Amino acid sequence: IVALKKRVEDARPDLRAKRLLLAKRRSESKLAIANQYPDVTVDLGYNVQGPQGPDNQQQWTINLGMPIPVFDRNQGGIKEAATKVHIAEADLRKTLNEVHHQINTAYRHLGQSRLLVETYRAGAFDATEALVNRVEDDFHSGKTTILHLLDAFRTKIEIDEAYSNALYEYQRDILLLESAAGQPIS
Repeated sequence: IVALKKRVEDARPDLRAKRLLLAKRRSESKLAIANQYPDVTVDLGYNVQGPQGPDNQQQWTINLGMPIPVFDRNQGGIKEAATKVHIAEADLRKTLNEVHHQINTAYRHLGQSRLLVETYRAGAFDATEALVNRVEDDFHSGKTTILHLLDAFRTKIEIDEAYSNALYEYQRDILLLESAAGQPIS
């Protein structure tokens, strides 16, 4: 079950989507932290005015620009991004817990239904068959009434029906485990 949980964590699309969202939120947080620092801009230019010749005016320009953040250093954006990261982490943990719970529940039910099916196969069929044969022999020899024979047949039918229900529950639990795992279970 530990290996199954590990495979499920890597394979389920909803968990992969939550992980990608968390990575995106972390990148947005890094961007918000980077945006608190001003962007420095440098420009270099060359200007020529007038016709060509020795008297034309040429001008070289160098510009250096830097906004000075006095009041806004993107503190709100940083806190908003950090909050979104915490929300994405909590959502991923919640989804992981739900998936693990689904797998644990389905696995436990599968074990119980398999044990019930094996119990029916191990002795219940043989015991009811022997009971019906013995009561039928007693009925033919006159040692018992038809009510006992009908009661033995009813018991056999009930056991067969309970076995069919147990098989159904076993197959259903396999499907529930595969559904929780998001992949076929071998």
